[in-house]
This record gives sequence, structure tokens and C-alpha cells, in this order.
Amino acid sequence: MQAYMMTRYGDASAMELRDVPEPVAGDGEVLIRVRAAGLKPIDYKVRQGAMRLVHRLTLPQVAGSELSGVVEVVGAGVTRFAVGDRVFARVDKKKLGAYAP
Repeated sequence: MQAYMMTRYGDASAMELRDVPEPVAGDGEVLIRVRAAGLKPIDYKVRQGAMRLVHRLTLPQVAGSELSGVVEVVGAGVTRFAVGDRVFARVDKKKLGAYAP
């Protein structure tokens, strides 16, 4: 699988399309097949490093904070969502990951 990775803090050249392992849904999580990802001011501020004082990322990291898509896998303990549900989300700001399929 390929995803847009933030490889360092900086301008748009800090982003690279890279191969990444297939994600898994942990306990209490869902795995979403991304159909669309948003690009908001916070995304480029994170990429530029403006948020480093608040939260320093471990790089490289799949970028992106908002998405819409379809639930593909439901982790243990999840009761609110089912496979096939159409969803939109703002992902955990410490994990990011919306720019992955």
C-alpha cells in the first residue's frame, strides 16, 4: 500500500509517496478505506513544523487529519460502527494518517 508521508518538517517537498505496511484495526478502533481526504490549514502548519512546540511527530509519518470513507474492519469492542458504514472523521492528532488509501 502507498501513502503520502511527511518525511521531515518543511515545505511541500517534505511529502513523499511511499510504501507502508497495511494498517490493522486495534481494540476499539475501525479501519477506514479513505475515499477523500481534506486539506486544511492545520495540515500545512503541521508539515511546516508550526505545531512542534505542542506536539512533535515521529517522522516519517502518514500525513492528513480529515477524511471520509467506508469502514472496512471493526476492531474488538467497537459497537457503534459496522463494516460498510460510510463515515467521516478527524483523526487523532498524534497519529494522523488521513492521506492513506
